[in-house]
Amino acid sequence: MNAGTGFMNLLIGIIIIAIIGYFVFYYYQHKQKKDISELQNQREDLMAVPVADTLYTLKNMNLTGQTRRTYESWQATWQTITRFSLPEIEAAIISAQQANERYNLVKATKSIDFAKQQLKEAKRNIDKVYKALQRLLDSEEQNRKKGEDIQNDYNELRKNLLSQSFTYGDALDSLEKRLSYLELDFTKFHTLSNEGDHMEAKDVLSQIETEMTELNDVIKQIPEFYKEIKETYEPQVEDLENGYQRLLSEKYLFNDIDVEADIKAIEDLIVSAENSIKGIKLGDARKELDKVKREIDQTYDEMEAEITAKQYVDSHIQTVHLQLEKALKNNRYGALEVDRMGQNYILHNNEEVKIAEFQSQLEEEQDKLNHYDEQLADNAVAFSLAKDYLELLLKRLTDIMHQQSDMMKQLATLRQQEEAIKTNLDEYEIELRNMKRHIEKANIPGLPKSYLDLFFQTSDMIEALNSELNRVRIDLPVLNAKDEAIAKQIERLEDLTDSIVDDAHLTEAMIQYANRYRLDNETIALAIQQSLAIFDREYDYSRSLEIIEKALAKIDAEAPQNVRQSYQRDKANRVL
Repeated sequence: MNAGTGFMNLLIGIIIIAIIGYFVFYYYQHKQKKDISELQNQREDLMAVPVADTLYTLKNMNLTGQTRRTYESWQATWQTITRFSLPEIEAAIISAQQANERYNLVKATKSIDFAKQQLKEAKRNIDKVYKALQRLLDSEEQNRKKGEDIQNDYNELRKNLLSQSFTYGDALDSLEKRLSYLELDFTKFHTLSNEGDHMEAKDVLSQIETEMTELNDVIKQIPEFYKEIKETYEPQVEDLENGYQRLLSEKYLFNDIDVEADIKAIEDLIVSAENSIKGIKLGDARKELDKVKREIDQTYDEMEAEITAKQYVDSHIQTVHLQLEKALKNNRYGALEVDRMGQNYILHNNEEVKIAEFQSQLEEEQDKLNHYDEQLADNAVAFSLAKDYLELLLKRLTDIMHQQSDMMKQLATLRQQEEAIKTNLDEYEIELRNMKRHIEKANIPGLPKSYLDLFFQTSDMIEALNSELNRVRIDLPVLNAKDEAIAKQIERLEDLTDSIVDDAHLTEAMIQYANRYRLDNETIALAIQQSLAIFDREYDYSRSLEIIEKALAKIDAEAPQNVRQSYQRDKANRVL
């Protein structure tokens, strides 16, 4: 029972699969039939494109030249399509049809795909051929219409040119020659059209159109060029000539500048520009007129520079004379001051030499200035040269007077430096006396030899500096150095004096504090004895303080600090 059931199920499964397979096979076979039918329709559509009719029409048009060669090229392309591409497509369709009928679906699919690819390529080529042939077919009509439009434009241009010939001046002949060239091009266009070479005729027509555009631009620009010359540059040249003659009549001179030659060069440039316009070389004319503008501006600037220079000279010549006189007066005063200060001080900055150099320079400039005065009076020098000299002289005078002023300021400080040193000496002597009284008031047993040596050395330095100040001529840099050395000695001596007094008083206070432990502590007793010995015999208060302070710290760690604080409070109270 079970075996029979299994067999039946298998049989049913096979039948179902067979049915499904049949329907799938039937579906794909039916789909391929539709694809083949569509391919046949597409081939018929390609065959319906009237390429052959168009070729026949063109063949009977008696084409020549470039048009004939283009026609023949596309005809060859069409023959390739009809002889090879279309038969291949038809064979692929027939192969697909036969394979489908024999249920060879794989072969049919390959043939269909190949046919689709070939149809796509053939369609692209046929469209390309047909459009190209249509352009050839339409070229005659297009050329005719465009030629008529361009001919009308040409006639209008020629009419305007002849009616307004006066505005083109000498360029009229060149313009008419360009018109005659255009007429030749029109003749060539008509000849090619009549001969059937419409493509070459189209190229000629494009050339005519380009030349017409260029000629139109030229015709518009030429009157503007002439207007620019007549209304701008020629009046400016005339103004330059009149201005130059007026300046000459007013005795102006031009150094290293030939204004007359510059004006002549500008006139030649204008003539050259006019010749370029006459030959319709407008690019050259533009460059030449731009140069004319630059040259005119430069010549105006040169003439204006002389006018401005005269104004400067007229307004500054007296100022320069006054400044020169002031510098000479300052130098005379400076020479007297240098001589006076030189009697009391040794001078180190070559003041006498500098004064002599200033005098030589000023006298030389005075001679030059007088020479320029004479030349200006005789109209023998360009104002620009005179202006340059006056500007340079004012700068030199300003520099010399600054140096003179700096020298006088420096000399003026010599007396101040001397007085400052004298004041310092008085203060040093007072400070030495104060230190001496401070030591005496401290009531200490004696002073270290090093301190006494420093004290008396400082006193000797003060005495020596005082002697130097009493000389007839003093050397302030040397005295300033000695004064600075004394100031450092005084500062060192003051610090040492304070240190000796503080150490002595602190030693006494430490010993007094340590006496409370003396009877009970041999170490303290010995330290007190050693400290007093050094204190009374060697006067080394710093070492004496160190001995007693260390011993006291071993018994009472806070004691030394307490003693010091108490001493500083008492000292502060004494100062107050």
